[in-house]
Amino acid sequence: MPCKRFQTDTVMNRLHSRIQILWILKWLLLGIGIGVGVSVLTTTFSVTDLSTLVIVFLFLIVGTMLAVLRFRRFRYEIRKDGIHLRQGVVTIRDTFVPADKIQHIDINHSLLGRPFGLVSLRIHTAGVFDGQITIPGLDSDRATALSNQLNQLTDDGKSV
Repeated sequence: MPCKRFQTDTVMNRLHSRIQILWILKWLLLGIGIGVGVSVLTTTFSVTDLSTLVIVFLFLIVGTMLAVLRFRRFRYEIRKDGIHLRQGVVTIRDTFVPADKIQHIDINHSLLGRPFGLVSLRIHTAGVFDGQITIPGLDSDRATALSNQLNQLTDDGKSV
């Protein structure tokens, strides 16, 4: 029987759809870097080098599939007692962080995320889940609202 804290009667929130483009772009840049690296190592560097194009194309295809799957599976929900995340491509992982374990919250504006208007919300925890969890692919207004909502939760828990 599933743990009661992971059962939800509400619809969990999704990330902004533009995050898929950002994730695909990261895979494409990785493919270009590896493709150029392979060309340099084989000393046959050429823009039309077939191995470079194949590597870039494979990274683009795999990156697109992973970005779409990751987007479809990533969910989050702020509850009165903490935050629940569900994420994963191959293995689905449910994570629950109680409000009393939240230490502080950062909003990160990455270099690649800025042109898409996307930020990440990083929640630092008291020794739980490697000390932090991240919700990527939020617009700035949503991240600020979530940060305020989580701060309200932690303040309420401390005053009781």
